[in-house]
Amino acid sequence: LEKFVASKSKDEKPNNDVELIKAVANTEKKVVTTIQMDSRDNPAVAKGLNCKEPIVARKHRKIVQLAEKNAAATAIRQVKCAEPNLDKRTVADVEIKEMTAESSAHRENKLPEITTASVTNLPNPNHHCSRMYELFHVDFHEFHYETCVTSHPFVVANWAKMVMQHAVSFPETKTLVGLAISWTPRADPQKVPQPSLLQLCFGNTCIIFELWRECYYPQELKDLFDCNQIYFVGIDIEKTQGYLYANTKILISNIVDFRDWAATEGVIPRDAISRWNMTGMVARLLERHYEKPEDVIRSAWNQPLMNQQVFYASLNAFLSFQLGRKVCPWM
Repeated sequence: LEKFVASKSKDEKPNNDVELIKAVANTEKKVVTTIQMDSRDNPAVAKGLNCKEPIVARKHRKIVQLAEKNAAATAIRQVKCAEPNLDKRTVADVEIKEMTAESSAHRENKLPEITTASVTNLPNPNHHCSRMYELFHVDFHEFHYETCVTSHPFVVANWAKMVMQHAVSFPETKTLVGLAISWTPRADPQKVPQPSLLQLCFGNTCIIFELWRECYYPQELKDLFDCNQIYFVGIDIEKTQGYLYANTKILISNIVDFRDWAATEGVIPRDAISRWNMTGMVARLLERHYEKPEDVIRSAWNQPLMNQQVFYASLNAFLSFQLGRKVCPWM
């Protein structure tokens, strides 16, 4: 900026910082315009233009927005300095209006879309166990975690042992595990759904247990469900518990709907808990956009999973774990 000011004559110099930064940004845009004109005769320039132009345009917009925001903050400080006896409520009203305008702009831009979501099938390091499970790397915004899809009780038992070992190693704290289930819609909606998948998440590792393959529950998983130090968190988790018990006769000792914790902490109103779904909780607590497509919800979960199904099945358990940590950080 100093070099830019020095290169201008006295009459051409901007009056304030906002005009100065805008002038610099406009100069950059003129450079791009020159490149565009050159690109008509030079294919090499035209090839690189597609990458360079959006960057400069985005940079120009951010610079102007930052300058205007700083100018507003400077104006408030100048008012406070010029009128030290000014009614505090007047200054507060100005600041609140600035915050409201910024919040409105955030709502207009909505929450960040799932632009970084991906599911990658990882090679199995144990070739002799290649038919026992599949590994996936999942990206969701800034979150990254691994997911194991299996129907073998042996694999589930090892995962349960890992979580139990953590709980035993830290007896002074409670251990959180995200819990979710998926089932294939039935023709008769009156019948209790039979879970096709059991999804569990701890830390950055998730496991999807394919119950539809008529496998049995290992004892290690039953011990995990019965451990007093471990809390299983999810949404509508009492209903999840009921579906599991109706089909397996297995009870989980500690279940918590993270919406109850959120209401206790004052994050959401207690009289409106039932109206908060996963999409709303993720938007409120994680400030991220999440929405499960209807065609995925109604898809068949009692068959080999597609990558999109792996993504949403594991994400339900992973987000339950993250939301549980968010509303109750002492866990």
